[in-house]
Amino acid sequence: MTHEMMVQEAFTLIEEIINTAHQKIENQRNAEIVVAYANGASLEEAVVGTDLTRERGRQIINKSPWSAPEIKSARKIIDEYESKLEWEEKRRKVIAWSHENSGRPIAEAVDKFRISQTEISKMLGDRKSLHPANIRKSKENRTRWSDEEILSLIRKCKEETGKISAQAFQDWSVPRGGPTKQTPTIRFGTWANAVKAAGVEGTYAVQRKRAFNDDDMYAALVEFCSEPRASYAVHEYEEWSSNLRTVPSAALLRNRLRKSWPELIEVALKIANKNYSEFDPKWIAAITAPRDWLRLRSDAKTEIEPGKLIRLALQDVGEYLTAASFDIWAKERDFPTSARLMVHAGKGWSELVTAEGGRVGSRGRRGYISEEEAFSGLRKYASEHEPSEIKFEKYNKWAQENNYLSAGYVARRAGSWLRAVQIVTAENAE
Repeated sequence: MTHEMMVQEAFTLIEEIINTAHQKIENQRNAEIVVAYANGASLEEAVVGTDLTRERGRQIINKSPWSAPEIKSARKIIDEYESKLEWEEKRRKVIAWSHENSGRPIAEAVDKFRISQTEISKMLGDRKSLHPANIRKSKENRTRWSDEEILSLIRKCKEETGKISAQAFQDWSVPRGGPTKQTPTIRFGTWANAVKAAGVEGTYAVQRKRAFNDDDMYAALVEFCSEPRASYAVHEYEEWSSNLRTVPSAALLRNRLRKSWPELIEVALKIANKNYSEFDPKWIAAITAPRDWLRLRSDAKTEIEPGKLIRLALQDVGEYLTAASFDIWAKERDFPTSARLMVHAGKGWSELVTAEGGRVGSRGRRGYISEEEAFSGLRKYASEHEPSEIKFEKYNKWAQENNYLSAGYVARRAGSWLRAVQIVTAENAE
């Protein structure tokens, strides 16, 4: 079977599931779980809003007319295909820029397309020799900024731009010969700390009852180290903690305790093996006291306003905040995922982020694209072609030729290609 045939079969299977799941599956909740998984949601995301576990979600999918492995395989083929199409679309635009801007620095392409310099170089291929790389200052000539100079620049940025996100600071500072956002972030621990130290009005923290204190963190490590294991590496802890689903994550441990994994394990192994003469007995008693992990976590289940969390993430991550980048940020702080925020607010990710002054994008930090712009190409194509001609590959070829967004992007924006077609055909019929 050719790759083209595999892609077509994958699209056919996913569209069949979306079209027929609610007819073939009697329980509507189960049907929604299957459709969500077919649309690309993870097992955890597919059961969001229910009281079901990830494993129960897998069982429900496997009892449907389609199996979880079958759907996962189809999604992987589609995602790889759409990623390739999107990459080729970006590459085409980068090559066009290169022809029009021979001799210009690669940094200009990085700023224009918001793609890393490494990716730009790959896309340019042999043409990268026509564009000079960034000229970096040597260590001897690099400016050493004092704390007060950094804080003064943050204040001036807010005064001139009215913005206070890390990315807004970098966009304002670098063209003036100032530091990047990493300098204040590293110097003060986090971007939020730097903003607070500058005395600039902003969101510095989210008030939330912590599920675990520092003693609980060490207690989890000691519990982990109390069992004989071939390895006490971080991935072993992650597997152990994910099975329990109640103890602190490895990311939270390292972020909160501010120590390397080997340092943490060294202490935990000493305590687990009762070699703790060097430690304070009161601290050892607190660490080794039995824990009801489920109660500790459930006691901290207080509601958090999604807007506050997103504003804090925008300060640390920058004005471009995808669901994926938010989830990485939230995991390190033991905050709810983007999926939880969307369910709680009853709104999509784009709506939540833009309401707080941020911008969203797909891979490569694409800027925010309105619904009107996202579907404009497909609307035009649908108005000029018969319904039988509105196919993924046919539209994608037409979109590339006419400089519209790719079929892959449109499908992701709508939730599926079938849904995107339904939206525009329904509008044209009105």
